[in-house]
Amino acid sequence: MGFKIIEFVDDKNNLLNREQFWLDKIFKDKKFKENTLNILQNCNSWLNNKHSNETKKLISNKMKGKIHSDEHKFKISNGLLNKKNQLKLN
Repeated sequence: MGFKIIEFVDDKNNLLNREQFWLDKIFKDKKFKENTLNILQNCNSWLNNKHSNETKKLISNKMKGKIHSDEHKFKISNGLLNKKNQLKLN
């Protein structure tokens, strides 16, 4: 199994509409529905939600002992710095 880009959306204002279009298509077709990793049927439906403490603990335990390459650590660091800088701009 792999991932496939099904559409590029240049206009951010149209992003949620296109995401919902594809989610509707996936969940209306049994073949697609059985082969998707999506569990949420509505675009943006995870916003303002948080993992439960139990889920956080499961994720934490799964990640313990995992060794990241220097390249991976660098990418994490840059991603966090970019996120921090974006928050300052808003």
